[in-house]
Amino acid sequence: WISPALVLPPVNVVNDGQDVIKLLQGRLAHLQTKWTQTKTKLLQNRLLHGLNFKPWPKDGPERYSVRVDDNFRAHLQHLGAGQWLAYVLGPHKKLGHG
Repeated sequence: WISPALVLPPVNVVNDGQDVIKLLQGRLAHLQTKWTQTKTKLLQNRLLHGLNFKPWPKDGPERYSVRVDDNFRAHLQHLGAGQWLAYVLGPHKKLGHG
């Protein structure tokens, strides 16, 4: 459950971490287009319902999760001033979601 008073930080830039880059060049290459579309949506409107963009404190402070598709999510770290780093991309359950 997310508090209705939650204010998500702005999203101005999303950079892929080395682990995400490796995955998208390897076994998760099929997600490249969907991940690019997800990042575009985050930049346009981080509050879009379909993104399910939410805090992910299980990974630490300033960590968030976003839906890539029905099976995959990405976890991002807010670096401040709207700067984000995608540090992991994987199946919903593997990343600790339901």
